[in-house]
Amino acid sequence: MELSNRKWSEEELFERRKAVLERWPTGKEVDLAEAIEFHRQLPEAKVFARRLASGKKLGRILINPACGHATVEETLEHVKFLEANGADSVAVMADTYTRKSRFKEAQAGLEASIKAGRSLLNGYPWVNHGVKLSRYLVESTGLPVQGWGFTDEEPMLAAEIGFASGCTRTSSMDVHEAFQHSKNYPVAQRIQNNQYTNRLAAYYSEHGSPVDIWCCVNLNGYFPPSLGAALVVLCCLLTAGQGIKNLSYGQAVQCHQVQDVATMQVLRKLVKEYLHGSGHDDVSLSLGSSSWFGAWPADEQECCALAAWIAAINALGGADWVLIKSIEEAVGITTKEGNGKTIRITRRIFEALKNQRVPEGGELTEEREMIELETRAIVDRVIELGDGDVAVGELRAVERGVLDAPFTPWIHAARKVLPVRDRTGAMRYLDHGNLPFTREIIDYHRRKIAEREKVEGRKAGIQMLIEDVTSLSRPLGTEAPLE
Repeated sequence: MELSNRKWSEEELFERRKAVLERWPTGKEVDLAEAIEFHRQLPEAKVFARRLASGKKLGRILINPACGHATVEETLEHVKFLEANGADSVAVMADTYTRKSRFKEAQAGLEASIKAGRSLLNGYPWVNHGVKLSRYLVESTGLPVQGWGFTDEEPMLAAEIGFASGCTRTSSMDVHEAFQHSKNYPVAQRIQNNQYTNRLAAYYSEHGSPVDIWCCVNLNGYFPPSLGAALVVLCCLLTAGQGIKNLSYGQAVQCHQVQDVATMQVLRKLVKEYLHGSGHDDVSLSLGSSSWFGAWPADEQECCALAAWIAAINALGGADWVLIKSIEEAVGITTKEGNGKTIRITRRIFEALKNQRVPEGGELTEEREMIELETRAIVDRVIELGDGDVAVGELRAVERGVLDAPFTPWIHAARKVLPVRDRTGAMRYLDHGNLPFTREIIDYHRRKIAEREKVEGRKAGIQMLIEDVTSLSRPLGTEAPLE
């Protein structure tokens, strides 16, 4: 199929589904008509799009933790604990083998986990469990269940199993996922695989079973906000292009209050503007935010402080819902207790800061204006490269380094962009690579970095970058002593 942002026909989707469902025996359990009817029978509180609408009406930010273990029983125990501790929805994360479509290894891990009596996988093997067992998981909780990890190189079968099991939400990451998790996967194929998942979700929605899709960017957790914002806007255009009508968007916070809030404001403006400009005027939008995706401290109390700070940023930025990380992020697969503590920390901060926002003016205005200018420069250039077709534009933009990411293992990327924090901790471009920036933008970042260089008496470079990457995870007491 030729790469394009046009909406796939039902015939094209059904033709692709034949090979997808044959990739593992549980694919035979997927009956699309029956699955849609199952969705229609779900209580409204278990449909993410409807629960989100209720939360917006009440002015409540939804809290969405993630979990996933090898067995249905262990995963369900975790899910029920999160429900009892105030989660508004839950993301059941696929294990790494499932995310890479290595179902034989996932099966071996599942069998070894059963034998050991504990999970030996870092997530839930959706495909190996199949529809029947996974539907039991969905039916046993009162929360909306989201299939998480249906975004890697070939996510199609996991999405089929997840949707048929009753998942009413998943994420959409086209080239972002390749930047983050791929070594040499082809650009065009990655985009089309993401279109498959989106078109399948749209098919459910068109037949009375609304599925919400989240266009999100976290990369490795450490990136300038305009780069993430551009990837989000482009992903939204591709996702809406397949007929999605319930669309969430957002990116991971960088733990700089003003810059993160400014980014949220820019995303609210530009996602709506670019979607309307492309004729997508009937899409229900919500702003979802991710937690800090960089390295976390090992100390639990320090993690509690970081979780509270992230919650404060999201409250002040007016997020509609948040994907939270456990305070055990640094030490391994989270326990239900660690996730429960993070839910309660987040909820308390949300209550304390309810209806508060960062005041207008000054630094916030400057950050917002620059992030918008940079984001438009990238998005407009990608659209131009594709002669108006975003899918083609992304392909050509990756080839030219117009879309790039720091620290990516993907060999198709230019891998020239390098970030560094400025004197206040805001993220700046140390090297913008081939991003299509004007002299005004380049000089702005250079000035901001120079302010830090002057204060610290050294040039910005790789050593400074390394210190920044580890700044939130280093144990307290390692800072320079007082004279």
